[in-house]
Amino acid sequence: MTANPRFPVPPEWFTDAEKTEYRETPRYAETIVYAKRLADASSMIEFESFGQSGEGREEFDQKLNDPQFAGNSTARLNFFYERSPYWDSQRNVYPVGRLLAELTVGTAPVR
Repeated sequence: MTANPRFPVPPEWFTDAEKTEYRETPRYAETIVYAKRLADASSMIEFESFGQSGEGREEFDQKLNDPQFAGNSTARLNFFYERSPYWDSQRNVYPVGRLLAELTVGTAPVR
């Protein structure tokens, strides 16, 4: 692996993908362990859960048991997007109003 000489990374911080020149990628559980390790080591990183089920399992882990969800990359991406601060809760909500009195524009009533 090529490293940036200006910012040397100790070998113990290489990801599994980096260690194998990206021929292998870690499983979800291994990625979570690595992310938590990074958060523990740096005050600039925070590991945050999106919620837990009634059994105490992570919500995303539980959703992965659904074959349709697990096989749909868009659904998995939306799972995180809908829980992010960038999600627009008013998406696809259109303003609808009702006139309670006759409205006049110029001299003609609007019906």
